[in-house]
Amino acid sequence: MCIRDRYYLENAYPQTEVENVVTAILAAYRGFDTLGEAAVVLAAGLAVLVVLRKEVYV
Repeated sequence: MCIRDRYYLENAYPQTEVENVVTAILAAYRGFDTLGEAAVVLAAGLAVLVVLRKEVYV
């Protein structure tokens, strides 16, 4: 087991108060990463709406 694995196993509950280590990592440690991914998807969706709603004048 590497040092990083041991760190997460030993500190997941004290830092997050979540009993399941996998849930603690996904919800707490990777929360900002997930928030960033959601922001990128939102920005892409808004860009598509802007492009599709653009009027063309001939």
